[in-house]
Amino acid sequence: MTSDLVESDAVQDLRSEFAAEAERLIKSRQQTLIHLAAEKTAVIDKIAATLSAQGPYVYTKTPGPENTLYYTQEYAKSAEGIREAYVEQGEMFFLIDLPPINEIVSSWYTFYHAWATLERTDSGEHEQYEAVVAFPTMGGTGISGELSLTRRIDPSGTGGQVDGTTLQARSVILAEEEARLDALRRSDALAVAAGLSGRVQMGLRDLRGGDEYIDLHSRDEALEYFTEVFEEYSVSRLEVLERYVADWFVFSELLWELTPRHGGSTVSFRSFQFSDLTADSKVFAQVGYATPSW
Repeated sequence: MTSDLVESDAVQDLRSEFAAEAERLIKSRQQTLIHLAAEKTAVIDKIAATLSAQGPYVYTKTPGPENTLYYTQEYAKSAEGIREAYVEQGEMFFLIDLPPINEIVSSWYTFYHAWATLERTDSGEHEQYEAVVAFPTMGGTGISGELSLTRRIDPSGTGGQVDGTTLQARSVILAEEEARLDALRRSDALAVAAGLSGRVQMGLRDLRGGDEYIDLHSRDEALEYFTEVFEEYSVSRLEVLERYVADWFVFSELLWELTPRHGGSTVSFRSFQFSDLTADSKVFAQVGYATPSW
């Protein structure tokens, strides 16, 4: 009898957690939908009003027509900067639609692999792009930014050029992603850098904690950064929570634990990242975000 009661209580607790998690997912997804509805109006005040009351904020700024390969990717890192980025974007185009081909909803972000339709401001012509976009929500009201990559037109610069079928290409990309994660688990900065292209563009929340958003523009800069991080911390745990592999990018949500090498508390957090890949599966561009540490 006692065993039955304990099992019943455990099942009830699990059901309650399922219900609570579902509500968290629904709330997070609603913040993205509210933002996209505002963005389709092209009214800057309405768009800016969908930002959360506090950051940390980050927004992938739209590159100009001369910079479609993300060699100098830039980020807005404040509410005011994001508002200005939408103003600049509106001078080039505004969003018509962003239906997700694939969608991952978490309690603290929504990720879209989408088919974007844009309208050029100067001509009124419609253009369509394959894009990956993530909207951090942190479980609250509003979004704290927007991170995106658009599939590059250059056919020599995508993971889809890996020889073989699409499934085989994705298998290669997955194996390379596992190798990159293994390099992180070993706290091996040289191995991490070996998985990057020479002119890689990276944006990530500082692995050492805090709210700083790290912006890197080459393999050498990435090597210097990860060397500094791993001199202070070792990666004691790195778990995959979500993953999506396409033929030109890979998305992952990760659970991190970093242990200080010289005393202090372990840094734990969750992050997501998505990476645009070269023909040999090196990271060409990567953007990501993370929760506060605990």
